Amino acid sequence: MKRLTAILIWVFLVLAGIYAVLRFSGMLAMMLDAGQPPQFQFGADAALPEAPNYFISCPKQMLPGSNRQMESPQFNASIDDLSDALIETAPKHDMKLVSGSAEAQHLRFLARSPVLQFPDWVEVKLMAVPTETE
Repeated sequence: MKRLTAILIWVFLVLAGIYAVLRFSGMLAMMLDAGQPPQFQFGADAALPEAPNYFISCPKQMLPGSNRQMESPQFNASIDDLSDALIETAPKHDMKLVSGSAEAQHLRFLARSPVLQFPDWVEVKLMAVPTETE
């Protein structure tokens, strides 16, 4: 029994060491290619991409018919201020700005899960809240 316990501990330590090298050297992120982000046009009649982890948040009148959506939050701030805040805080959430700028009002981030570094695209389009008459 002691021998089996020692072998299991040894196997665990070896696997933990391999994981630590892959994770903290950046090799794990390189091995998990992010691919290309899905191309999507907003609209109430838009079909979401087939990927099961695709989720959309947008103004109520633009929501597509799907269970993978929610109404987007509204902020009492200018688009420039909000864009600057998103860019500034992205690294704190393991997100890297890949394209876009505050001036373009369109930002694309690459986010990675904390442990296994799985890639996810986060695309943000900043806009003024449409009124009911628009």
